[in-house]
Amino acid sequence: MAFLIMLLVLFVIALVPVMIGARVVGARNTGIGAALLSVLALTLIQAVCDRFVGTPLLNFLISAALGGMVMSWILGTTFWRAIGVAIIAAAIQVAIRILFFGAVLASV
Repeated sequence: MAFLIMLLVLFVIALVPVMIGARVVGARNTGIGAALLSVLALTLIQAVCDRFVGTPLLNFLISAALGGMVMSWILGTTFWRAIGVAIIAAAIQVAIRILFFGAVLASV
């Protein structure tokens, strides 16, 4: 049961913000499949960049550029709108984390 709850939390934190961001910017593909593929592709890009790019700033720039290109292709939108999706998704994820950790700290 705990495993299913953990999967649900990961789903909410990772996929739903991408789906919301895609709808906000008017992307063609806003469903769960496109969001899942985007998250998996971005994770792979980040892992490869972490492995082969040494400088943190260069790592960020390369992974952001590649991630924006891949996400724009998957979601069916422009590069800059894909970057907007990433920013919206990150903001929602940060808000969820703040609410979650605030609730955890308040209960202690």
